Amino acid sequence: MIATMNSSGKDIAVRGQGPEKGAFIVRAPLDFSPKADDRPASERNLPLIKPKREMYYPMLALSAEPGSTNTANTLSFRHIPVGTVAIGHGHPDGDSLGMIDDWNPSYKPDPIIGDVSSLLRGDPMPMATVSKGRIGWHQMENGRLQFMYPVEMDFSNYEAEKIQENLDRQQFLFQRKVP
Repeated sequence: MIATMNSSGKDIAVRGQGPEKGAFIVRAPLDFSPKADDRPASERNLPLIKPKREMYYPMLALSAEPGSTNTANTLSFRHIPVGTVAIGHGHPDGDSLGMIDDWNPSYKPDPIIGDVSSLLRGDPMPMATVSKGRIGWHQMENGRLQFMYPVEMDFSNYEAEKIQENLDRQQFLFQRKVP
């Protein structure tokens, strides 16, 4: 998944200003015999670091709806193709805060959930963010929200702090009450 997004990230990069663009990473098994994925639905596409023997290909999200708020560009993925295992989107290089997502659950009528929205689905999947030639991933591992990125990726201290603040605040979205 990571290699596929790395090779197609340029297709959803948004240079300058403009609406966000998105893509899906779709999985095609190398063995096409019918098999049930025996993992729980909440873990089928996670984590990124333990991929199965499959082929992945990118598909531009042509039906994704770009939008904006007073503080951010947004992208709504309305129709997710069957077989999708990850979603990617590009933050505009000219008018965004890099990898930092605008997360505000108080916006009415539609709260901005941000770059973790794909993890809140019934069948969660990682979300890649493309910004200024870099690609980072929001994912879950053992119930913990994470932002994963290559070791050599350049971050400002401000960017790293804001991403961590968002992760800390967003973690509650994934907490389950035990009866």
